[in-house]
Amino acid sequence: MPLRLLLRTYTLGAKELFRALRETARPEERDALTERYLDEQAVLAAERYEQRRSRARALLDGRPAA
Repeated sequence: MPLRLLLRTYTLGAKELFRALRETARPEERDALTERYLDEQAVLAAERYEQRRSRARALLDGRPAA
């Protein structure tokens, strides 16, 4: 299985899990659940950005990108 397909499948599964959790949560829990999900997505996006920045810096410095 190509990596791109595997990662896409994982992402779709995570979104479906979140949807199911939100549907089954009590109304007073939904906002907190959504906020935690969005916070985690922001953390993951920041980590991906930092990895790309580090790789670019390594290449510009003539070092191998890890």
